Amino acid sequence: EQAHLPVSDPQGHPVGERMLFGRLPLRAKQPPDYVMRTPLHYTLEEPGGGRILLVGYDAGPPEGLWGRVRSLTLYWRAEEPVGGDYTVFVHLLDAQGRFVFGQDGPPCEGNYPTDLWAAEEVVQDRRRLRLPWSLPAGTYRLEVGLYRLQGGERLPAFDTAWARLAGDAIPLTELVVAGDVHQRFLPCVLSATPQK
Repeated sequence: EQAHLPVSDPQGHPVGERMLFGRLPLRAKQPPDYVMRTPLHYTLEEPGGGRILLVGYDAGPPEGLWGRVRSLTLYWRAEEPVGGDYTVFVHLLDAQGRFVFGQDGPPCEGNYPTDLWAAEEVVQDRRRLRLPWSLPAGTYRLEVGLYRLQGGERLPAFDTAWARLAGDAIPLTELVVAGDVHQRFLPCVLSATPQK
């Protein structure tokens, strides 16, 4: 077994046997072999003037127990290298436009932060939405966008006519939830048998 040299920080304090120098993105040499079912063109603008496009999405059928799991793939493309690290929000709104569910998180489950994205690269951001059992049956509107985790400021979002979107939220699709889960539970009556 080989002995490792000790590693120290700039102040001379030992930090163990390893030191993290930075992150290195690994990219495929060939173009990805995906089929984007629903192409889009929405633009999100960074504070420094950079632009990130939402160029499409795929929404899967209901899965899991009582159809409360949905797969969603977002296709992002940066026009130039991204200057910030952003979080994706995926929000569900009811017929009155009220927020009823949200599942925010970094793109690609945190494995590919936005500040590593290369110019013109299409990033497949696969997500699994786990809808709460308390969500009533109905038709909901799905909206997405990007925001900076520190401070919560959303990136300004624009449509193809360069009109700014309300709430900087991109209207993605409608999502139909069938059947209230609480109606599927049957009352259970336990009877105790007296012991002899």
